[in-house]
Amino acid sequence: MKSLSLTFITILFFTLSCNSNTGKKETHQQKKLSQQDLSKYETAYFASGCFWCVEAIFESVKGVKEVVSGYAGGKAETANYQLVSAGRTNHAEAVKVFYDPKVVSYATLVKVFFGSHDPTTLNRQGPDAGRQYRSAIFYKDENEKKNSRCLYCKTQSRQRF
Repeated sequence: MKSLSLTFITILFFTLSCNSNTGKKETHQQKKLSQQDLSKYETAYFASGCFWCVEAIFESVKGVKEVVSGYAGGKAETANYQLVSAGRTNHAEAVKVFYDPKVVSYATLVKVFFGSHDPTTLNRQGPDAGRQYRSAIFYKDENEKKNSRCLYCKTQSRQRF
């Protein structure tokens, strides 16, 4: 019973913290896409706090087809919510963003990333604290690395943080 109550409170907390905007929300995607359908799109990987909150932000971007929560940056092969949230792995809560580059660019996704949180806050985003909530972009190639760094420098020069 105690475990059930704790689970309910945890779910309630995350629901309230991730869904503070209770107004009508337009969705761009009506149905879940299959892995085969998703293979047609580009992917990008971001970590910026609670992955459910990050997922909701990217899902609202036109051209984003699907966002999947998971873990990145760690070494443990068996990363799971209990281990990662307890800080027992080196993973960050992260999202994999499937997007249509004809509709939204990688650069726009990076701007959304930097605009949605403060990447200068070490191992913390809002009420979430711990290395698993660090800010990171997991780029796939040198072009993504260059674009991410360039946009970060532009953001810094405008004293955004």
